[in-house]
Amino acid sequence: MVPNSAPWSELRSVRVYRTPHLDGSDVATLVFALLGFLSPSNRGSLATVMMVCWTLFGCIGGYISSRVYTSLGGENKSKNSFLTATVLPAVVFAIVFLLNLFLISAGSSGAVPFGTMLLIVVLWFGISAPLSLVGSFIGSRHGAVRHPVRVNQIPRQIPQVPRYLQPWAATLLAGILPFGAAFVELYFVMSSLFASRAYYAFGFLALTAGIVSLTTATVTILFTYFLLCAEEYRWHWRAFLTGGGSAFWLLAYGIFYWASRLSLDSFSSVMLYMGYLLLLVLLDFLVTGTIGFLATYWAVRKLYSAIRID
Repeated sequence: MVPNSAPWSELRSVRVYRTPHLDGSDVATLVFALLGFLSPSNRGSLATVMMVCWTLFGCIGGYISSRVYTSLGGENKSKNSFLTATVLPAVVFAIVFLLNLFLISAGSSGAVPFGTMLLIVVLWFGISAPLSLVGSFIGSRHGAVRHPVRVNQIPRQIPQVPRYLQPWAATLLAGILPFGAAFVELYFVMSSLFASRAYYAFGFLALTAGIVSLTTATVTILFTYFLLCAEEYRWHWRAFLTGGGSAFWLLAYGIFYWASRLSLDSFSSVMLYMGYLLLLVLLDFLVTGTIGFLATYWAVRKLYSAIRID
């Protein structure tokens, strides 16, 4: 079994928990939308359902994070549980809070009231964080995922890898196919978010999300296989970075969409658009990156479990 860079196991496990958490809430939201409960005429219903689902799925995130952290050789389980429950919500809340200050300063009616912001904090600390801690406790009781073969503790020299397997080259190349799978639907989503157009095609959105997930997993496994063939065993972070490659193409498309489709005259409008775009890119990077990592982790385990040791 290829060794793991243990000093980074905390950050990796905190990052890995995001996909079951985010994907679970996204899938639940899409189910409600497909059943007709979320209508564009009912303003705020989509955001409300997403917030509630995000809160309730905290237990799954804590469980996955704890088991992955233990499997990667982590020992400080309490710190990992705390980071799992706080890091991403704190970053998202800080970005939304700063963007809301721009709306308030511009006198916009779309600014989030103070009471709503306080309710979000209560949902976070009162429900989501405790559920995440409960999930971490259950995951620690179940223990680490056992490796199929013994892990070599002595690092060996790594030869020079080809240029297309260098981190940024592989990331950008791997992101083309997942981004291409979502390109058409992405235009309608961006128009709904930033051009005030109603969005009804939740069925196509669910289909696109499934195709993107499958494409991301397949491409990341393929690049990791090439990496292992080149005798580069440090695939863990590379799998995450490769899986999240579509986020960089999303950022480029968002800038192109702003330059070609939107007419934003004021500085506050541009800052709001860029802020929400960066938040969207961050979440996409975390979700697709973790899909790539978990798929690769499964594939590598299958690969090494087929090795016969005399």
